[in-house]
Amino acid sequence: MWLYVVASSILLGVFGDTSKVQDYKCGTYTQNFDFALELRKLAALSFVPSDNVVAAFEELLVSAFYREHEEVLLPVFNYFEDTWIGRCDRKGHRRPPLFTISLWNYFKLVEEDIPRMNNSVEGWYNSFSSVLGAAHPIIWKFINALKKEESLNHLKVEQLIGGYHAPSKRVYKDKAKRIGQIVS
Repeated sequence: MWLYVVASSILLGVFGDTSKVQDYKCGTYTQNFDFALELRKLAALSFVPSDNVVAAFEELLVSAFYREHEEVLLPVFNYFEDTWIGRCDRKGHRRPPLFTISLWNYFKLVEEDIPRMNNSVEGWYNSFSSVLGAAHPIIWKFINALKKEESLNHLKVEQLIGGYHAPSKRVYKDKAKRIGQIVS
């Protein structure tokens, strides 16, 4: 999921709107597997140790693939460097990127087996929204929904104290295991 989010944000950041992204996606990126795989290496930088991200990015820039496709990929490089890595100034020092590396780097989380997604927050929001039953409920309905949510959370806390842990889906366990093996 994270790779998809980063890759999508790179394309949107480079091309500005979704119609341009669709034009680009219909070209080389979707038709050439090797080309797409090489581009995904930019998103995979999120699984490189934070201290090595800049060096890994610079290695990608001088690789044969990136030099060969430099003209086509220049907007991608520029966007990625400005947004995620930080561009070098005249003295060779990197300016801070729009999003600091510590904000988007997942190496430590994978290494320590900590969840990388905010799916639990999204799940809670969807559940709470369904309890409300309206995008803009009246205040009393909202207060009652909060009371129900509080009761449910007390129950969940008691279950956790009692030793119950909700099982996670096998698909997510397998993905986490594969990413952990790659990172270590």
